[in-house]
Amino acid sequence: MNICTLMGRLVRDPDVKYTQNGKVVAHITLAIDRFSKDNNEKETDFVKCTLFGKQAEACGNYCSKGQRLLVSGSLRVTSYEDKAGVKRIDTSVLVSTMEYIEKREENAGANGKADYGFMGKEVSIGEISF
Repeated sequence: MNICTLMGRLVRDPDVKYTQNGKVVAHITLAIDRFSKDNNEKETDFVKCTLFGKQAEACGNYCSKGQRLLVSGSLRVTSYEDKAGVKRIDTSVLVSTMEYIEKREENAGANGKADYGFMGKEVSIGEISF
């Protein structure tokens, strides 16, 4: 069973793009803290995540750098060759559900504005057409 649930902070604002077919795709990176086994100090993992459709739009419109998110989905491991011909492995999470952990106001930037448009609402992969 391939199920992954993560909670972390956005490293940067979501990168939202549209495919040639008009589908919405958002790429985010979550900073996720964990404690190391050796010295019990906090370490951070950076996990790439991909969202589609309404979920991608909501993430692009209502999420910003530093905001905490809870995502659930499946782990994807792909391999490719870079420009130098070296084989690389890429790991990311294909997000099926996303929830906001804190109000945008709690993480508001310099303008101090908050937007509650999708606050507390969950968008599932079942609502997305491929």
